[in-house]
Amino acid sequence: MKRFYFLMLTILFLITAAGFAENSYQPKLLREINQFEGSDIFQKIHSVFVDENLDILIILNEAPLKISVFTLYDATPLNEIRIFDELKPPLTAASYQNFIYLMSSGNFYRFKQDGRKSKDFQPPPGLPAYADKLFFDRSGNFILLNRKDASVTKFNKDGKKLTEIRKDDEERIKKKEPPIGSIDDVHVDFTGTIYIADSKSRNIKKYNEKGEFAGVLGGDKDLTRIELLQSSLIAVDSHRNVWIYDKGDRKIKVLDSFGFYLGELQDTGKGDFRFVAPAMIYIDRLDRLYLQDEGSATMKVFDVRGMF
Repeated sequence: MKRFYFLMLTILFLITAAGFAENSYQPKLLREINQFEGSDIFQKIHSVFVDENLDILIILNEAPLKISVFTLYDATPLNEIRIFDELKPPLTAASYQNFIYLMSSGNFYRFKQDGRKSKDFQPPPGLPAYADKLFFDRSGNFILLNRKDASVTKFNKDGKKLTEIRKDDEERIKKKEPPIGSIDDVHVDFTGTIYIADSKSRNIKKYNEKGEFAGVLGGDKDLTRIELLQSSLIAVDSHRNVWIYDKGDRKIKVLDSFGFYLGELQDTGKGDFRFVAPAMIYIDRLDRLYLQDEGSATMKVFDVRGMF
């Protein structure tokens, strides 16, 4: 009889633990953003930029081509900048201090927060003609992702190249740094550390703000207890945990700063945590997960505080 009661208690504990784990891995949906002041629903989102210094969210949308600016924490519409010029992709928008920047193939614009174009703005002469993704670090340096050339390059305000991380770099090969198979996504955290999602190598590579190699995350199965199949998107939270969208099995996997596995989120097709084709993830300083779902043309914001 004692064995029977012990067995029943064990089963009850496992069921309770399983239920708790399931609930703890389902983030709460805070809001969805899919239109601006009653205008057309987002047809295609080219880029999303989260500026925590200005507390704004910038979405570059097509059809019509426009930059929509929202407050970061409650998604209140602030401004809409319509672009009437004929621009060719890739297109990306970002902000630094009190300006919003738009980069396209061969064009570079700067707008004030009220939407007026800065007529006196002259792009630094050393910048490339285009980029798939534009970042600014805390010093105002430009950081550009170019997927076609498989490179991440940092320039100062005058256009001088400060550092470059690229696939098949002979100097880095001589230093016996792990080779880069692909550059699918990039994240720059508040310290200037650069994280590169390398789907072909099935890992995440880290570089310090000088571009010096700083380690690999996700390549050691003994640490991660999971396998990264196709690490296509990346974000870093306030605790420097690394969030990775793995396109291979459609899960968001979380590693700590040393590469240890913390947990994962999966689209079960039920509840609020659903997505079709994520194209961007970001974690802000209050640990809110911003997920750009290209499949449904929406931005979804989830609360993931204390989840891992």
